[in-house]
Amino acid sequence: MSTAQIRAVIFDHGGVLTPGGRPGHSERLYADLMGLDAPLEVRSLRSALKRGQITSEQFIDEINMSYPNAPRPLDASCWVASYADLVPDEAAYAFARALAEWPVHNLTSQNLIVGILSNITPAMAIRLQRDGWYDGFTPALLSCDIGAAKPEPTAFIEVED
Repeated sequence: MSTAQIRAVIFDHGGVLTPGGRPGHSERLYADLMGLDAPLEVRSLRSALKRGQITSEQFIDEINMSYPNAPRPLDASCWVASYADLVPDEAAYAFARALAEWPVHNLTSQNLIVGILSNITPAMAIRLQRDGWYDGFTPALLSCDIGAAKPEPTAFIEVED
């Protein structure tokens, strides 16, 4: 008899628990907010923001310096617009909740570990945490908090204090 078993399931937030997180989506959204036709070229800035290397304010300032001729400057309303695009996938959340109650083995009362590993900006993480989107997920490993983003190997290692 094999003793191998699943002990943890880790979900990605964007693209799994919500349809958000599609490649290029934020760059298109920011361009629309600024009145620009082409998506912004901000991959390195978003990368730094998702890893907690720059603040949300620095991110916005850098974008505005990079696009000085935009019809409108980017401002903090971009986080509201980004948040509005996130719609929870109720079936995915229900599945995650059901998994959290699933026993690891029928001889123990221990349940599966059900967590989140997400590449996320600080402003979005604060709103999602405040509104309970991470409730019931332990651990909630957020790139902006752990200083690493998927697919970096260090993003998959939880560091103990």
